[in-house]
Amino acid sequence: MNKLLVLIPLAALSACVVQPKEGSETLRVVGDNHQCEVIAAVYGEGANGTKEKSRAREGATNQARNRAADAGANAIYFEETRSKVWGSMVLAKALRCSQGQFEAMPRI
Repeated sequence: MNKLLVLIPLAALSACVVQPKEGSETLRVVGDNHQCEVIAAVYGEGANGTKEKSRAREGATNQARNRAADAGANAIYFEETRSKVWGSMVLAKALRCSQGQFEAMPRI
C-alpha cells in the first residue's frame, strides 16, 4: 500500500509537461559570452514519463524559461542539462540585456 502511495503522484507527474507561460517564449537564448546582467539563477525539472526523455527535458526547459520570465529577464543562458533515469534538470541564468548588447551578440 505504501508503495502505491508513492507511485501514484509519480505517475501523475510523468503525464504532465510544464507549458511555457506568456512572455517566456520571447526570451532570447544567448551564449556564455554574453555581457548581460545576471538577475537570477533559475532551474527547471521534468519527470520522465513512460514515453521519452525529450518530454522531460522540454518540461524542464519550459519551467526554467518561465522562472526567468517571472524574474523580469529578457534573455536566458542555459548552463547545464542533466538527464537521469527519473527525469531532467536544466540550470540557467536569467539575464537582463540592453538592445545594444543584443545587437552585438550572434543569435543562437
